[in-house]
Amino acid sequence: MGKLSKVYKSVDQLATQIVPLALSMCLFLSGIILLISGATPTLHKRFEFYGTLPLPAIELSHFTASIVGIMLMFLSQKLIQRLSGAYWTFLVLLVLGSFFSIIKGWDYEEALFLLFVALLLWRSKKYFYRKSSIFSTTLSLRWIVSITLVVLLTIVVGFVAYRNVSYSDLLWFEFSLKSDASRFLRASVALFVGLALIIVSKLF
Repeated sequence: MGKLSKVYKSVDQLATQIVPLALSMCLFLSGIILLISGATPTLHKRFEFYGTLPLPAIELSHFTASIVGIMLMFLSQKLIQRLSGAYWTFLVLLVLGSFFSIIKGWDYEEALFLLFVALLLWRSKKYFYRKSSIFSTTLSLRWIVSITLVVLLTIVVGFVAYRNVSYSDLLWFEFSLKSDASRFLRASVALFVGLALIIVSKLF
């Protein structure tokens, strides 16, 4: 029994180090998925469901999903620090992200992935015990560089996906079911604003 107790304690100590890091990476990946999804066109075979939803709901969900995505990446470092505040914040963000994924284009694959990560996080509550605000610690420079590269990659992916679109000022104000390029441009603004806020938070 003594040996089993030592083995269990060793495994638990190892899990305490590995689980927060693994979940942090899963959350960062979840953010990337939301950003890339927002930068690429909706699959045409899903327009039958897509067209039954109010256009304002689609527009708002598309824009908000990108904000949730960059927040997941921005805050994912906090899980490594095992903050209890980060635990609850991420559960809410993952559920919201899955909801917006469905509304913005019936992207059930990414919605299921986000819910799966939320389930893993929910089952790992004991590893997040530090009572501290998620804004009480600064973001590392490496994390900021990583987020910046992802945002730039997302923009590149979007322009490649819509390379045949004729860009003009009117495109920013085009609202229709098939105006994916317009939604991409508006979501890009959210990404740059979010990135600017992250950089400012690092400076101050």
